[in-house]
Amino acid sequence: MLSVLFGEQFDIFRQILNFYKPNYSKVLDLTYGKGTLWKSKAKQEYILTTVDIDPNTNAQFHCDFNNLPVEITSCKYDIIVYDPPYKYHSQSFILHDRKSEMWKNNTQRTVWTLDEQINNAKNLNKTLPEILNDDGIFIVKIMDTREKGQLILNHILLIQELSNFVLKDILIYVKLGIGIFSNDKTPQTAHGFFLIFKKPQKEGAKNEK
Repeated sequence: MLSVLFGEQFDIFRQILNFYKPNYSKVLDLTYGKGTLWKSKAKQEYILTTVDIDPNTNAQFHCDFNNLPVEITSCKYDIIVYDPPYKYHSQSFILHDRKSEMWKNNTQRTVWTLDEQINNAKNLNKTLPEILNDDGIFIVKIMDTREKGQLILNHILLIQELSNFVLKDILIYVKLGIGIFSNDKTPQTAHGFFLIFKKPQKEGAKNEK
């Protein structure tokens, strides 16, 4: 597989899954959303557990991925997928488990901030190694962005925060059909990243071939 991939994201995602892990591997998708990444045949090829905080999605579990239920944490996974938002201060996402009664009956979207990106990565860095198989992989899908004209390198930020994992590969995907771009100040972002992490090799284990 090439390190730069052109195509629809769900087709690219399936290529990545097939390349790293065989069919019927156990997958935990922490940010399932509308299942966009799983529009290909991959959904039938893997044993999939889905999580999303938005109660309006058809994920199997509707919970905060920072507070996963025992039904999930009692299992081990071959692949864990994390696809966080990359744009900040946009009221587009339901991402947090609000404790108040008002929130329970409130479907309003919430604002995603850079601090939340960092804090979520810190939390997942602590909890995910416990439920990922020793030879498993952690896939993070992310794009860089701009805020008030400043370029934010989200992919580097996440690599730095996920220090309990070892970065195995960086795959670049190029989106198709991005439309006409008219801004003459900054180029339109047409690519993103699939970051492939693994757990650190245990002392005494054989070197990876």
